[in-house]
Amino acid sequence: MLNFLTYLLNQFDKTCYVWYVLNSQQVKNMMHSQTLANLVRKQVKDSYGRHIGNVIGFSLDNVGHIKALAVEHTGGDFGEYTNERILFEGEYIVLLPDWKEEVERLKRDTTLAQKRASVLDNLSKEGEISSEAYEHLKMQYDAEIAALRNTYTSLTDGLKERISILEHRNAQISKFSAGLKVQYRTGESDEQTYRAAMESVNRILKSDIEEQAEISGILAWLTGSDAVAKQDQIAPTITA
Repeated sequence: MLNFLTYLLNQFDKTCYVWYVLNSQQVKNMMHSQTLANLVRKQVKDSYGRHIGNVIGFSLDNVGHIKALAVEHTGGDFGEYTNERILFEGEYIVLLPDWKEEVERLKRDTTLAQKRASVLDNLSKEGEISSEAYEHLKMQYDAEIAALRNTYTSLTDGLKERISILEHRNAQISKFSAGLKVQYRTGESDEQTYRAAMESVNRILKSDIEEQAEISGILAWLTGSDAVAKQDQIAPTITA
């Protein structure tokens, strides 16, 4: 009788354990689904605080992780952005500029190219590899370095164009700001309207100045870098 009761208790324990595992997984799935559902309509900003739009959907990979977010831009345009460009910060989602991802990739590829070229030269000097193998790999690595140089040039041109856009916009904002001040001083605009307008102007200028300063730092690195000759040069840290 005692053995039978022990058997029943064991079976009951196993049943409870299976139920607990299944129920825990169910809870996890429900929480995951709720988390994903909460993403929809979340506000999206860029890394300088500018409002971009709102999330309208997402796509998932095979294991249920977010692969990309779909965003309705403030002006009504649609955009889909991969998870490499997405940061979750409290109630907002931060979208990193495409050039940040490209710079990070360039930094990784440049570091790897530097290491390969250095190791290859050392192996050759130490007699660890044949001259034929050395020439073969050197040709391969030289091609990779040439491709990197092209990427440097392309990225530099794109960032310079972005700087030009920001400078032009800042000049326009400066003129608009001057007009606001004149209208306020002449009494054409009341204080509340003036303060609200200047707050918006200053917010735009602050974001533009922050982006311009960060891009300038990246440009200084890009224009002074060489994938082989300047192996000790360190790329600036990119902020989120």
